This record gives sequence, C-alpha cells and structure tokens, in this order.
Amino acid sequence: MDKKEVKQIEITTVKVNALSCSPDVTGEYCTSCDIDFFLSAPFVFSVFDKEHSIDRINMGTNWGDETELYYANQSGRFYCFPITKTLIHKVYDRVRKEQKGGCLAGWSFHEDIFEMLSSGRATSSYF
Repeated sequence: MDKKEVKQIEITTVKVNALSCSPDVTGEYCTSCDIDFFLSAPFVFSVFDKEHSIDRINMGTNWGDETELYYANQSGRFYCFPITKTLIHKVYDRVRKEQKGGCLAGWSFHEDIFEMLSSGRATSSYF
C-alpha cells in the first residue's frame, strides 16, 4: 500500500474492549486499555510467503502505564510492524474526538499518541 492509499484510509469505528484505572502496590494509578480503531480499508502484509490482513489499529497498555499502538486483526496483534505516522495521526485525531463526549470521555490518551508523533517514540516496545 502506497502513501496515497494510506492517506485515504479513515477510522470508521472505535471499540473499547477494556478500559480501567486502578492503584498499584505503591499507590500510583495505572491505566489499562484495549481499544480497537477499525480501518475503512483493510490491507495485507506479506511475511515469509504468508499474508496477514490488517483491519484495525489496537491501542493497549504494556508494562504499567505505557500506551502502545499495534496493527491488528480479529486474530490478534502484530507487535513487530511499526505503524506509519499517517495512521498514528488519524488515531490521534479520533482519540481527541472520542475524548470530547465519545467513548473515551474522561480519559486522556492524546498526550501519549502525540509523543509518538512528535518525538519519534516507538509505537510498540517490541521492535
């Protein structure tokens, strides 16, 4: 998929699979999330002669309070594929929209995603 095709992809639906916040043993609060951002046009990665269809971006937390983004489908996450800045920006825009009265009202994830865009922070800790 080339850059022009990626720019045409939109996020159609946001599905919150899990979203919670609780204190750890030190009293610090940790957020745990599992949120799917469904794409308007699925695309395919070919790896070692096997094709993997990607139909969503999954936002999850890993090892504490670190928010991460992954390509995903209904079978699971693809941890080792870095997500393009164009799609991260689309997730950022949708998170901002959902935080203003949508399914993410009262939650604050936009700063973590903005950090991925502005500082080049890895979207996932697995690569």
